[in-house]
This record gives sequence, C-alpha cells and structure tokens, in this order.
Amino acid sequence: KDPDNGATVGGLTLTAVPSFSFKDAGATPKITEASTKVLTANGVSTQPTGDTTGTNNTSSSIYVRDTRGLTADAAGAGYSIYASASQLKAGDQVLPVASLNMTVADGTANSNGGLITGKSAVSVYQANNSVLKGGTAKTAGDATLGTVAGYGNLIAKGDGKTNGDNATGAVSAELNLSSNAVQAQKYTGTMYYTLVDSATSAN
Repeated sequence: KDPDNGATVGGLTLTAVPSFSFKDAGATPKITEASTKVLTANGVSTQPTGDTTGTNNTSSSIYVRDTRGLTADAAGAGYSIYASASQLKAGDQVLPVASLNMTVADGTANSNGGLITGKSAVSVYQANNSVLKGGTAKTAGDATLGTVAGYGNLIAKGDGKTNGDNATGAVSAELNLSSNAVQAQKYTGTMYYTLVDSATSAN
C-alpha cells in the first residue's frame, strides 16, 4: 500500500521489512548481513535481527499489521506481499546481475491459527510485473485496463486468519552475477515491498 513510510491504508500496514548486504564470493555473492527495517511515518530506522548462525546466510522477517477485523470468509480477507529490486549501482557503474532471488519461510501461526506463508527462490530483480485487479477492457484487445503495474513478484501471503500483528519466517536472498569483470566498488540499490489485500491480488 505505502511501503515507503509505513502509513496505514485501510487497516493494512507493512511495519518492518528486510534489508540485505552481500559480499564477493565469486559468481554467487552470499548474504553477510540482514536486518529488519522498521517503517514509520517519520522515516526508516534499522533494527538488526539477523540470525548470524547460518553459513553465509543471515536473515530477518517481514512484519504485517492487519487491523481490518475481517473474518476468514469475508471478501478481502488476507493479503499478499510482493517484492521488486532495483539495479545495483556505484555511480554510473551498474552491477551485472544475472539473478536476485528471495526466499521467505513460513511464519508461526497466531492464536487464530492464521499464518503468513512464504515462497522459495522468487526472482525479484527488476520484477515489475502487472497484477490483475479486475475490470473490463474498453475495447477488444485492450489488455491494460484492470491491471496494476509495478508490484513485483509474489513472495508471501497472509491467510484469512492473519488478523493483528504477524511475521513471516526467515527471509534470505541470493545474488548471482553474469560476469566477474566488476570494479571493486560499493554497489547499492533499493528493494521495494508492496502489500495488497486479497481483493486486489491475482496470485
């Protein structure tokens, strides 16, 4: 809904999302640090929650607040979380990314029995797919009406019982390069997360 500042829209809020850091490990850089970015109306603060016990695989979680109070069988109950990563740049230099995949483990069931389920090895690099939203084409062959562009790819879903505050399990990512002819610089980019209710989700 509004992942940039954590604003609540219609009772759904992304309250914290992962941030990743990679190190050079040949053709496949691995995560060296992961932390949860807590989203607030006044900006973003970092709260490290990474599990550093895994080999080259630290992790953090995605946190969602659902205060809509919908029952499991109500229209619009549940939600979907999408992700898309930008190019990684150092000035005008673009890192030659072959793939950037994200894996989200299932969360823990809440007192209602609801939980957020994740997906494995989802491609998120420049994933600007369109998501069907409904509506009827104005003219024959008009495939654009009724779609919303730029959500990215589906990485997790909350079911109809995920009321209140819930979290995914560990979130990890793997970056693969298409070439090792890379200048030794710090490359940075942006990970975009989008939260939508089930009424606007086509996945």
